[in-house]
Amino acid sequence: MDWGNDYELKKPYWVFRRWASPLVQGMHVVDATAGGSERDVKPTAFLWADGKSIVIHVVNMAEEEKSIILLVIGAAWRSIPAARQRTSATENMATLAPIAVEANGISDTLPARSLTTYRMTQVK
Repeated sequence: MDWGNDYELKKPYWVFRRWASPLVQGMHVVDATAGGSERDVKPTAFLWADGKSIVIHVVNMAEEEKSIILLVIGAAWRSIPAARQRTSATENMATLAPIAVEANGISDTLPARSLTTYRMTQVK
């Protein structure tokens, strides 16, 4: 890096920043799996220590977009819209409109080679 001169932040920086930004000390990794035969979609979930917020990262490693249904088990999560952010070939830390939970879960389409983060927080 040529300190003091202009430089361009490359895609690995934005992906790592997207991954690390919502995570805090004390979170617990919770079970997250991709159903069916989908090998290119990789979910990872983290529960805040207080149990009131969950962060779910979903990576689409494929060269084409993928439609997903994200199931979050537990009645308390079913009425909370999920805040979304994404890094893809055309986006860096883009904030997207929150997405509502439907009867079957959260339906979304992930762009090719992207990382989408969902965050749900219970209000009590």
